[in-house]
Amino acid sequence: MFICAGGDDRSTSVFNTLAELSADYFKGVDLVPTDVIAGLILLSRQQERKRQQLRIYIADEKETKGYSMVPTDDVVDAPDVICECLPTPRDWMTLDNMSHYLKFAIGSYGWPFYVTLVNPILGACSLITQCSCFSCRDDQGSVYMDNCCMCNTAAFKKTTGLHHDDIVYACFKNEIYELPFYVVIDRESNSVVVAIRGTLSLQDVITDLVIERGDLDITGDLCACAHNGILQSANYIKQILEEKNILKKAFSLAEGADLVITGHSLGAGAAALLAILLKPSYPKLKCFAFSPPGELVSPTVSKYAEDIVCSVVLGDDIISRQGMLMMDDLKINILKAIHQTRLPKYKIFASGCWRMCCGRAGTLEENIKYAHVDEDPKNENGGSTYNVNRCSLEMSLTECMAHSQHIKSTYQPLVLPGQILHVEQSHISGDEEYTAAWKLPETFTEIIVSPDMLAHHFPDALLDAIDELREKKIPVKQITTTTNGNKIDTRIMID
Repeated sequence: MFICAGGDDRSTSVFNTLAELSADYFKGVDLVPTDVIAGLILLSRQQERKRQQLRIYIADEKETKGYSMVPTDDVVDAPDVICECLPTPRDWMTLDNMSHYLKFAIGSYGWPFYVTLVNPILGACSLITQCSCFSCRDDQGSVYMDNCCMCNTAAFKKTTGLHHDDIVYACFKNEIYELPFYVVIDRESNSVVVAIRGTLSLQDVITDLVIERGDLDITGDLCACAHNGILQSANYIKQILEEKNILKKAFSLAEGADLVITGHSLGAGAAALLAILLKPSYPKLKCFAFSPPGELVSPTVSKYAEDIVCSVVLGDDIISRQGMLMMDDLKINILKAIHQTRLPKYKIFASGCWRMCCGRAGTLEENIKYAHVDEDPKNENGGSTYNVNRCSLEMSLTECMAHSQHIKSTYQPLVLPGQILHVEQSHISGDEEYTAAWKLPETFTEIIVSPDMLAHHFPDALLDAIDELREKKIPVKQITTTTNGNKIDTRIMID
């Protein structure tokens, strides 16, 4: 799979790490792909039932307590719950700024995203006027290692509305731990913007998968650590910025400008870590991290970054909830879901297909239930095939739950960085309009299995949601965290 990624010493070391990670994660799992798909369908329905019960509870609370605005799905009200207020969002953490700088993050993906997401109808034609055809030099002024027609740079300019003179530095070198990025001057907001590209190549995928914990010597706390692959990428960009004096050059061209770092997905993770690394030198910098990876920094680092990093997550985005610990919980929940049901897989698949075709209104509740089934085929010895499979599942589940303790002791918990805005559709109001609320990192420690878990990660979907919030002037709700034992919930503060 990774044969095209190179065979140098660093690549070999990374592949060894990934091999050990894979062996560690799949230890004790005795499932075929169809089992996993069936488990995901079952788990999705379990999660949806819980959320539906919560919506009913919220609706009842709304009638009895007379809320002045419709709350989101995350309200809890229990007398034995302890409430702790979230930090106040900074004045620059606005929807207008998010929409503005998300375009820089989208533009950093270059021409592939532009012709497929930004302008799918006339994208290729509109780039022709910006391209420099047959410019076969590796060094094209302030742009390095773009293709011969500079298509990526052209797409970035079309997406952001910048001129070529506004580009201080752009490098498209892409290896393991080495991400393409731009440094530009944004005259509209009077800021120097560093935009880092997200996952778009096999090398980027490998960087994503190196989930070892790397040390961050910034807070004096021994527990300060981060996702090692993304941390290596942030250090690479920081080294280039310092060696070439790129930021000093940019500020000499834009005196009094702010420093803004942004990116999406892998680029968001690198942007957040780069902002944390640059904070001692630029204490007033700002970072917009759009859909960052779920396991990124330790909780102490996340709190350290509250005044400089604003993370934005859309709906059920799986990437912002993904990490070794979350994936381990998902594995166990899939095994439990399969173990609890006695329905054959073809009935589960039929229910899943029905839901895909009919959406959330599909009658999956009637099709998937925990009951006995008529089909109970016999094996060659006359024994029940179902009982044999059930015994195998019990052994696999027991082994995985025991191994889960080893994983939890090996991998320190990591969370999303800084202050987090969660944009999602409200299923209470009836029209599924978007709502937005500030939430704690602990809210994003469970993978939500839904039809939108992948679609919500695309940057164009996030941009559409933010722009809809801006147009309708829907207020961003302030959330407080509530703790009851080990469970973390949220509460809306209503004026």
